[in-house]
Amino acid sequence: MTQARFVQDDCTIDYIPAANVTAGQIIRLGNTVAIAKVDIAAGALGSLSTEGVFDLAKDDDDSTGPAFGVDDRVFWDFANNLATRNGGAGMFFIGTAVAAAAQTDDFVRVLFAPEALPAPFAGRVWEDVDISGGSKTLDKQDVGKVLNVIAGHASNVITLLATAAGVHFLLRVGTTGERVSISPNASDKIMGADLAGADNKDRQALAPVSKAGDWIFVIGDGVDGWYVDGEVGTWTAEP
Repeated sequence: MTQARFVQDDCTIDYIPAANVTAGQIIRLGNTVAIAKVDIAAGALGSLSTEGVFDLAKDDDDSTGPAFGVDDRVFWDFANNLATRNGGAGMFFIGTAVAAAAQTDDFVRVLFAPEALPAPFAGRVWEDVDISGGSKTLDKQDVGKVLNVIAGHASNVITLLATAAGVHFLLRVGTTGERVSISPNASDKIMGADLAGADNKDRQALAPVSKAGDWIFVIGDGVDGWYVDGEVGTWTAEP
């Protein structure tokens, strides 16, 4: 069943999915969501809507289906892929109803305005990274992206290229309990606040303490290695 039907124009962000995305699919991006207006093939650059007016699928049962009034808050239930009035665990606030919807209606019309992305993520291409092979080596084409590690291997490693001044990468843990280890070149350090760094030592988010939404932003200095310019979550230096 279609999860959302596009109604009118909106703002968009670039997005490269790891798996095929269908038009109307609602995508979780950290602490917010976005909607695909058209199909996007796996690995292809597409875009997701972050604002606009959409018809969102809802339960249409005459006894259990939610009824919405104008200005009611609307949440998205990813477990059932339906709009709901409930804001409990696992529900994402995505906007307000702009038209009434009865219990038996299939859709509710919503002014789609989900919670904002964290500031470091603004203006970046969001790319899901499935490193089921255990590793991925970054290059300059990955600058300007949110590299969202969604699935993989027990020894996930993200390998940085040799340090270069101003080159930067933003990596996000996409799945709670996912191991993400950022590995510099043998002659490069990862440095930062209270982190002197040592050559060839990784910066790691380790299972089981890692959480979806943890992220790290590193910038190359072109000489000694990489500086951590921001991180959220529990990141530790490789012993």
